[in-house]
Amino acid sequence: MIVCLAMFNNRLAAVFDSADTYALYQVQDMQVCHLATLPITHLAPAERNDILTRHCVSLLVCGALCGCDRRSLQQTGMEVEPWVCGTTDEILNALCLNQLESLRMPGCRNNGNGRRDACPTARGQDAGRNGNIGKSGSNGPGPGCPQSHPRRQRMAQQTATEGAKQ
Repeated sequence: MIVCLAMFNNRLAAVFDSADTYALYQVQDMQVCHLATLPITHLAPAERNDILTRHCVSLLVCGALCGCDRRSLQQTGMEVEPWVCGTTDEILNALCLNQLESLRMPGCRNNGNGRRDACPTARGQDAGRNGNIGKSGSNGPGPGCPQSHPRRQRMAQQTATEGAKQ
């Protein structure tokens, strides 16, 4: 399997977009072989993703990664392990021992997906102070899942029902 580490100054980049090199490794049966170090500072984001595909990367290990980029990379068939921190040696050792979870950034367990029973992008969907939703000073619905989130659907149904009664 070809593994890419998104690096910045010989450490995994804290944020995927700030990586200045991709370090490529062949990992098989607990054996690691360095394949290449690719400078990427001069490349646009789309070109960076294309490099991963062209080099047949199976697994990308990186720091913070936005959901859009993660989905885009996963759609190419690549496995993505975001929210990881550490040095090259720490990461490769953890990878060989199947202990990459131990290197997750603080607060980013569960592969950076938040609580298992909640939509990670649904923050701000509940009623704010005094039960207000979306009113000034309410801290009401913020950006999150559109109508697909169950709580958002219930709120829309309640609003429609109340509107029909009036």
